[in-house]
This record gives sequence, C-alpha cells and structure tokens, in this order.
Amino acid sequence: MAMLVRSTWLATVLGVALLLSGCVADAKPATVATHTLQTAEYSYAGYLVPKVSRKLSVSATELAVQPGDTVAAGERLRESTAAIRERRRVLRSAVSAYAQRVRLASAAVTSLRNGGSGFYAPAGSASAADVRTAEREITAAKTAEARAALTYKNQLSKLTEAKATSDIAFHKADRTLAQREYRTRLIGLFDSLKTACTTAKSAAEGKLAGLDVKAPFAGVVTLTAGEVWINSAATSFVYVATEDQLDSVAAQTSLELRVKGTAVGTLKLASSSYDAEATTSAASPRYRLLFDVKASADFTPRDHGTASATFQGTNLAVPSAFLGHDSESDFVLVGGERRAVAVEKDALGQLVLTSGGLTAGDVIQQVSS
Repeated sequence: MAMLVRSTWLATVLGVALLLSGCVADAKPATVATHTLQTAEYSYAGYLVPKVSRKLSVSATELAVQPGDTVAAGERLRESTAAIRERRRVLRSAVSAYAQRVRLASAAVTSLRNGGSGFYAPAGSASAADVRTAEREITAAKTAEARAALTYKNQLSKLTEAKATSDIAFHKADRTLAQREYRTRLIGLFDSLKTACTTAKSAAEGKLAGLDVKAPFAGVVTLTAGEVWINSAATSFVYVATEDQLDSVAAQTSLELRVKGTAVGTLKLASSSYDAEATTSAASPRYRLLFDVKASADFTPRDHGTASATFQGTNLAVPSAFLGHDSESDFVLVGGERRAVAVEKDALGQLVLTSGGLTAGDVIQQVSS
C-alpha cells in the first residue's frame, strides 16, 4: 500500500513538472517594434491635366472618329459629305480668286508708280461686299480720269485755235497736277482693295479650315458638355501650394510622379502663378504649380486623375514612437542601447534627425508604446 501511494505521488510530481516544462517552452518573449531609418520622403497630392487642350469647330454628329480615339497631328476629323465637298470647292475657288486680285492690285500699283495706266481686270464678281465696294471706287476713279482727259483735250483744242498761249500753259500745268493727284488717289484705292481682298481671303480660309477640321496635334478626341475637344498626349501635373511650400517644392530637381503609390514618371517645374480661385484669404495665398511630365511608356494618364509629386529629403525621418526623451537629451534605441540624438521639425513639418551618427538602413526600436 505504501509503495502504491509513493508511485502515485511521483507520477503526479512528474506530470506537473512536464506540464510546467511545456508552458515555459511555449511561452514567447514580448517583441519590440523596429523601424529602419530612411531619409525623409515628402509627397504632395495634385492632379493630372492634358498639357494642351483645344476646342474643335465640329459637332459630335460630324466626327469621322469616335470620342476617346487617339489621333495623329493633321488627321481629318470631320466626316466628308457631298454638301461639304461642294462647299469646299466653292471656298477654295474664292481663296484663289482673292489671291489673284491681290496680285493684280499690286501689279497695278507698280504700273502707276512707273507712269503706266494701272490696268486692273479681275475675272468675275467678288462675293465679299468690301471687295466689290473697293473695285467700284477704282472704276469710278478711272472713269472720272477718262472724262477729265476728254475735257482737257477739248479745252486745249479751243485754246490752240484762239492762240491763247498763256492759257494753254496754265491748262497744261493744271492737267499735270490733276494726273499726279489721280495717280496718288488710285494707288490708295488699290491699297484699300488689297486689304479688303486679304481680309476676304483669310475669312474664306477660315471657313475652309472649319470644313477641313484636322487634329492640330496628336492627342485624344473627347466630348465635354456636348463640345468636341482634343487633348494632347503630353500631360502636366498640377499642385496648389501654400506660401510655405512654394519655394521648397519649386526648388526640387528630382521630383517623382506617383499614381496610386506607383512611380510612373518624373516631373519638371514649368510655371508657377498666384491662384486667386484657391486663395481663401489674403493671409493664406495659394500658388498653382504646373509641372511637365515625363512618363513611362506604359502609363496612360487620365484627365484630372489624382497623382502625387514625391521627393527625398536630406535628413533621416524618425517616427515619434521611436524617439525617447529624458533629462539628458532626446534619444533612440539601437540594439536596446540608448543613443543620444538631436531632432527637429523641418520646414515641411516632418520630424528629422540632425545629429546622432545614424545612417540610412540603421534599425531602431520603439521607445513608447
């Protein structure tokens, strides 16, 4: 009986010992959070816009392409119909006719200055009212000169018969002055005609360009509020900065463009300007920074899509939970040992190390829970 009790007692002690041994083996020491030091990174949220956008003089129903299509520079965007082709023919003819009138008017001016008659005979009537008016004034001036020439010959004949020598001399001098006046006036009328023809030619060319709507640059055709626009393939990044941020962000030469955290290109400042719309008070002005984007080939920007400009600072960033404070100084824990450091908030509001002998890649432990 004594042997049985002793055996039971030993078994119990051994079981408890094994149980305790298992608990100790399963217990894990408390872990301390760590942080790998890196230079401070700054990121500013903005948005992407096409570098160039232009409204096109064509309706959505007349488009030869679909909204969203990518087109090449010079590609025709308006559907060609029989009516448009006829209108195009008429306008091209008008452009040619006005160009011919300009050449004829210039030749007439040269003729007049060289003592000629200033011959001018365009083919057909002009459609532009200003051109028709200028041509009528030229015709009227030439008619008046022809009439004056007849009158002069008639009076000269009578004076010659009467042998009125002094009157003949006066009459001839008067005629010479009248001819000079006529030539000067006619040159002015031809100059006015050239101006009217040039204006009419430009107007016809504008209408022709409206019919021959072509992509002014490579880009994407879009439909916005019922209007047809083309957005350039090149993209710009927009960031609205505070006055404190302006100089710091604008001075960066290695800005990275990120979309949803992924680097897609680099940025270069193109311009900065005061943003009256974003400024809500005179004490807090805002500035619109516009950056040129050099994107990777596989990146497709979205108009007004969100993105960020990111750059690296020069000092190491330290999270506040990994920074300790005591009566001696600020400190961090490296391998469980105290390391005195100096810290400050930089101009952009991030906590950075300014001394302590630490470098990027060093691992520190969390100080506060």
